[in-house]
Parts: sequence; C-alpha cells; structure tokens
Amino acid sequence: MPHPSGRRMARAMASERANSETLLNTTVVLYVVLWIFEGAVRKWIPSLDGPMYVFRDLIVTTVLLGLFLKRGVPAGTILATVSLVSFGILQSITLNVDVMVITLGLRAMIAPLLLLALLFSAASPLRTDLIPRVVLMVLPLQTLLVIVQVSSDRSSSWNRQTGGEEAYFTTADDIVRAAGTFSAPAGLIAFCGIATVSLLVLWPKWSNPVLKLTSATLLIAMLGLSGSRGAVFICGVLVIAWVLRARASSRPTRLPMLAGVALTASVTIAIIGFLLPNVTGAFQERFVAASSSENTALRILTSAFGYLVTDLQPLGSGLGVHSSSGRAVGSAGEWIEDDSARWVAEMGVLGLWLGVLRSFIGLLLLILATRRRDWTEAQHLTATYLGVLLVAGSVTTNPSTQGAVAIIAVWLASEFKSRNRLKGVDDEDSHQHASVSAEQRRD
Repeated sequence: MPHPSGRRMARAMASERANSETLLNTTVVLYVVLWIFEGAVRKWIPSLDGPMYVFRDLIVTTVLLGLFLKRGVPAGTILATVSLVSFGILQSITLNVDVMVITLGLRAMIAPLLLLALLFSAASPLRTDLIPRVVLMVLPLQTLLVIVQVSSDRSSSWNRQTGGEEAYFTTADDIVRAAGTFSAPAGLIAFCGIATVSLLVLWPKWSNPVLKLTSATLLIAMLGLSGSRGAVFICGVLVIAWVLRARASSRPTRLPMLAGVALTASVTIAIIGFLLPNVTGAFQERFVAASSSENTALRILTSAFGYLVTDLQPLGSGLGVHSSSGRAVGSAGEWIEDDSARWVAEMGVLGLWLGVLRSFIGLLLLILATRRRDWTEAQHLTATYLGVLLVAGSVTTNPSTQGAVAIIAVWLASEFKSRNRLKGVDDEDSHQHASVSAEQRRD
C-alpha cells in the first residue's frame, strides 16, 4: 500500500503539472490574441499606442520572471541577456547613440525569443492544436476587414496607420495594401502564413465539409485581396511543401484534399475578380510591374545572403539605428529593410555572426523538413515556414513580425516537446514509484 507521503508527493507533482500547463496555455493564447489585435488598438485608439507596443512582451516577461524565481534562472539565459545588454551599453557610450534607440534595438532582438523561453521554462508542453484554432477563429473577421480596407479610400479610418496617418502602402491605382488588424501589411503577411499552416494541419482532422470550404475560401480571398507578393509567395511555398510531403509519403488520401483546395482557389479568385475587379486588377498590375522592373529570384537571394558582402564596422552603428522604431524616436540612420543586413549594419561583427547562425538554423530546418519522413504534418510545415523566415524573411522588423516568428517557433518546439510527453511522464512515474518504495523500506 502506498505510503501517505508518497501519495501527497504524487498529488503535488500532478497539481504542479496541471498549473504549469494552464499557465502556459493561457499565456500563449493571450500572446496570440494580442499579436493579432494589438495593431488594431494602436491604430484606432491612439492613446494606447505606446502601452500596446510593449504590453504583449511585458506579459510574457512577467510570467517568465515568476517561473525563474520559482525554478531559478538558467545560466545560458543570464549570459545571453547580459552579453547583449552590455553590448548595447558599449555602443551607446562609444558611438554616442541615444539610449532610447539602443533600448528599442535590444527589444527587437530579444522579443522573438521570449515566448520560446517560456515554453522551455514551463513544466509541461503546450497543447499543439491551440495556436491553429485561435488563428482560424479570427480568420473570418480578418478577411472581412481586408475586404473593407481595399474597398475604402487610403484616408479612410479603416486604413489608418499608427500615429493617425493615412495608409501609405498601396498597389497600382492607389488601391490600399490591406493590413487587417495589424499595424502594417507585414503583419497580415505573417498572419496569412500561420493561417495557411493552420488550415493544412487541421483540414484532415475536420469532418465538416462546410467548415473546410469556408475556411479555405476565406483564406484564399484574403490572399487575393492582400496586395502582397510576399503573402502569396510564402503561402505558395507552404502548399508546395505540403504537396511534396504528401507525394513522398504516398498518401493518396491527400489527393482529394489537393483537388478541393485547387477548385476552391479557382472559384474564389474568379468571384473576387468579378466583385472587385479594380482591386484584383491593381494587384495583378503590381505583380507585372515588379516582375519587369526587378529580378525576383535575385531579390530573394539578396535578402537571404546579401548581408555577407555588406560593409562591416567592428561595433556597427548602434542597435536600432537603422530600424523603423529607432528612426521614429530620432535616429538619423537610413532604414534598412532586410533583417540580416540591418543586423550587420547595427552590430558589426556580432551582427554578422548572428546572421550566419540564423541562416544556418534556417537552412537546417528546410533540409530536415524535406528529408525527415517521420515528422508529423505540423512539424514539417512549421519547420518549413520558420526556415523560410530565418533564411529570407523578417524576424525583428516590427512587433508583428517578431510575434509571428515567436508563435511559429513555439508551435514547432511544442510539437517536438509533446512527442516526449508520455515518455517523460512514464519516467517521472517510475522515479516517483522508486522514491516511494525506498521510503517504505526505510520505514
């Protein structure tokens, strides 16, 4: 018969696991919701622009501090944080860069890692269906808002930018590039990518054909009206990756799904072309103009590896100097769009090293996603998306992209962490049983 102290220990450990799981799931859901809607609050409630800029990361930081005080701070976390902050202080002193600019630069580098740190600090894994369900629940509202935005004038309140400005991202004929609930179109691009992964992962698990058709139609309509080549590119890559995996896995059951998606896409594009011909025409014109004026493949290659041949100063020009947030608080540095190139310009040798590390991790994820047949569909697609973002996408450009990278990285990590959950529970139960037996022998 189990010893009373052993039963109390088992109940305490089970309670701790349950509390940790509830805390992690709640925080991640809140993070995703804030990521989706914080731009809307910043645009349409100007008085909350400043607080909402940091609110999401402040919540995760508070939870992390609570976990660290309870469990202790990992040495690696201390080392990385102190090193980056010390580097920023050194830059501020030696390069005479404004402290606020440096602070915003530090925030941009640290923010995408906060949610990942929370996942690995928690005692239990995240529910792996949590993120896709939250994202797809918001899909109808996001698509409706996109339709309203592209149908409205750039000075309309629907198209207001943060700071009360009118929309300045447009396609041909002054048609607005939609931002949805986000502060800029880059956020909507990231939302399209995560929504695509969510739909491809959950589609086979849904038995309701109306739900499948509606979700696919909404996503395709949002893509067709977004005015973003980046959104179409990333979603196309994800669908191709899904098709190639299905083909390599010899899954004939995926062929009807592919046919259904293709048919839905064709009908949806035809309908929005009929109802909003000026919007789809402007989007098409932007595609044609961009293709004739630039080499798209070269642009992607430059975005991915151009930082390797940029001018290098040992300490760089200062964290945040070439970012949009840094310029907003007074930095005179020229805005640099490509992430890794901006890292090199702002951090010098450290930025180059971080850029190489980022490219290596991104390429490794893409290689593994194409070769590992034992991975689940969610692992395959999240690794593909994160790999593309790390190699040639935006990671630290603005809060929307920072949040998107954090969410897709946590989703991928939670898929792997959940694989070991049963083994971990079994090992813990065995250890607990052994402890109780030893205690009984002592008694």
